Amino acid sequence: MIPIAYFFYEGKYLIVESNWGKDKHADWYLNLKKNPRAVLQINGRTIHVEAHDAHGDEYARLWKFATERNPPYLRYQEMTERRIPIVVFQPIDS
Repeated sequence: MIPIAYFFYEGKYLIVESNWGKDKHADWYLNLKKNPRAVLQINGRTIHVEAHDAHGDEYARLWKFATERNPPYLRYQEMTERRIPIVVFQPIDS
């Protein structure tokens, strides 16, 4: 289990894969790229989800949402050449 900060937005869970501004992706993100189905544990609840990277307009909207709530993400983006992904977790029936 990996504790990670998240946002709840429009019925979905969001995680900004900043990896503290490092130039490489976090291992959990690379694992999701191989298998987008995951299980989140939030406030004692187990939630089955399917993950996808936000792109285009969705990314722009979610980046604005996330950085308004956690401005350090802007600094992390300045620290790396890679575009920091935003992963959207859509709850699914298990």
